[in-house]
Amino acid sequence: MGHRTEHHKDHDHTPENHNDDSIGEKLVAENIVMLTRTVESLNETIQMLVQKTASMAYHIVASEEIIAELIDMNGLNLANVNARIRERFDTGTDNPGTARLAVDVAATIATILPRR
Repeated sequence: MGHRTEHHKDHDHTPENHNDDSIGEKLVAENIVMLTRTVESLNETIQMLVQKTASMAYHIVASEEIIAELIDMNGLNLANVNARIRERFDTGTDNPGTARLAVDVAATIATILPRR
């Protein structure tokens, strides 16, 4: 019988143990609610960022087309543009090597054919 008593002790369901289980279940439920709210908030933030990114893309496309039209009508000295880009990066950043990407973008925009 001693074995049975010990076995019974391991699975003791006294009111104190039941209370500990209830507290644990309550904490798990609260954490699930908190995680759900966090995920919903992150989803809203991501949706807002997607909308802002799309808006930026529309503005960039429109700006590129306007610039392409102006370049077609007036011409462009790309060497001067590149020099001004490099100067701005040299005076405005600690990494003058980053001007390369801006120069490449300027060349891409300058070579865009306007859509008619």
